[in-house]
Amino acid sequence: MPTHPGTRPLTSTPTPSYDHPILFSKTLLSKPTDRDPNSIEEKDWEGDDFTSSGHSELLRHREARSYARLAMYEMPLLSKLSKPFRPPSRSAVLRFRYTTYLGESHPAEKKVVVEFAPCDLVDLTGAQRGKLIKLVGTRFDPRSGIVKISCEMFELQAQNKRYLSDLVDRLISEAKDESDDFGDIPFNFRHYTAKLGRPKARFPKAWRMNEERMARLKEERAVFAKLFERGGVTV
Repeated sequence: MPTHPGTRPLTSTPTPSYDHPILFSKTLLSKPTDRDPNSIEEKDWEGDDFTSSGHSELLRHREARSYARLAMYEMPLLSKLSKPFRPPSRSAVLRFRYTTYLGESHPAEKKVVVEFAPCDLVDLTGAQRGKLIKLVGTRFDPRSGIVKISCEMFELQAQNKRYLSDLVDRLISEAKDESDDFGDIPFNFRHYTAKLGRPKARFPKAWRMNEERMARLKEERAVFAKLFERGGVTV
């Protein structure tokens, strides 16, 4: 059968042009290895990179520069959101206090404290305010006249604030209950008077240093030094 001059005849023997060592290499027929293709071979440190402490210092500088950029470019924009201070009105008797750690997570961050003065509750009578003070117990400070209650049972500050708000509402409703005015129960301020009557720790006068005690100590030290030199004292 005549063939075209530009075609290669079909033979079972490879021609020299196709007999290349890459095509007939044994590596193509070898089994795949168990090496992880995502693994990175670590090279020995040859003084061409920072140490671990150097990388930590570099990370600290990057963090400081990021905060410097925030203070330079973004914090001045907060002035557009500023509002003039307005003192709370007489109707806003509850004062909530929160704790924040400037972006860091802390177990005490969820704690919320509410403060209010029973005298600011204009809807209550004198007897009802007295009943409210008896209900809160040790949470009332007789000197400042403020009730302080805290809560950290829940994970979020909003939940603790809602619980305190509901608790104050229940206390006010119980104080308005005229079925029992707690008239037979006296005020108990022992939690406050105990702090006032607690004696402060003071240095005893007998322990104070004077000239007579200094002379006696010098004599005792001299006697001990002589005994030590003679070998009469073993340490």
